[in-house]
Amino acid sequence: SPCIHFIISPAKKSIQYYKMPPLRQRKPGNTADEDDSDPSEHQEDSDVSNGQQAKNKPSSIPPPTPAPTPSPLLDTVCTFGAQTFTTDQGLKIIQWSSWAIAYLTASSRHHKETLSPALRKLSGEVSFTRYVLRFYGFFQSLEGYRSGSWAGGSWDNPKIAKVAKYLMAGSMLFYYPLEHVAYAGWQLPTLSKFSRDNANKISA
Repeated sequence: SPCIHFIISPAKKSIQYYKMPPLRQRKPGNTADEDDSDPSEHQEDSDVSNGQQAKNKPSSIPPPTPAPTPSPLLDTVCTFGAQTFTTDQGLKIIQWSSWAIAYLTASSRHHKETLSPALRKLSGEVSFTRYVLRFYGFFQSLEGYRSGSWAGGSWDNPKIAKVAKYLMAGSMLFYYPLEHVAYAGWQLPTLSKFSRDNANKISA
């Protein structure tokens, strides 16, 4: 509450009084060392301090790893192996190269007991692998027969597209089923009605 102070002036032999302003009361828990400044100023100072600490603190995020240099050789090999047709072409080269070397070394005194039979076995295994990869050949040839996609685009001579459609794709419509029957005769002799000799004839 406001206080009233009296001042006696001897010169004027009178009494003067005035009111003192009310005292500011501190909040409970505040000490004498605390100031009465605006709390928002402390908040701004704290934000600035935290921002400076964040700038000075090293980042925990690792730098991005640089992308490897593309390899044309790897791109070509991966593209070649990702397609069934080109994969079959590559295996065909391995198959017939192995067979040719095995045939040429069959009469050699040093290789007829080791290299020649090994390469002949490899040629046979690769041949059966090609049979497995061509399990979907019937549907591919059927699609080529219907759409003419085996022609490889447009030609100035329309006969080329007809040859690719009717002769190539049409003949493979009959070849692939016979090939599957021959494979079953070789690999499933107890379940197939065809013997190995008959399977060889069907395959041929």
